[in-house]
Amino acid sequence: MGLRFATPVLGVRDVASAAAFVRDRLGFELRGTWGDPPGFAILRRDGVELFLQTDCERGGAAPKAGEGWSVYFACDDVDGLHAELAGRGAPVLSRPTDQVYHQRELEVGGPEGHVIVFAQSLN
Repeated sequence: MGLRFATPVLGVRDVASAAAFVRDRLGFELRGTWGDPPGFAILRRDGVELFLQTDCERGGAAPKAGEGWSVYFACDDVDGLHAELAGRGAPVLSRPTDQVYHQRELEVGGPEGHVIVFAQSLN
């Protein structure tokens, strides 16, 4: 009965454009989109999934960069990931930085103003 994993869901206005961004800039594989135009998408990288869902029906908007993190992913090699994502043209908001809470974090601009963090434990 225990929890096994969590899947982040980003609310976006344009699922097709956001999915292309996540695929091309962040290296995720597009597993599928649903609707015409797409209102939902599933992407996966290294066994971790990310869902995109249109937020228009609720009148919501994605948070602007600098208003907090939207997703926090744990990874094994944040410096290597930084090099890869920068090479893909991902908008790096902050280079890998050691934090006092024992994480090395990389902040990347995501689709529609979302801020995505990739972090490596320093323990």
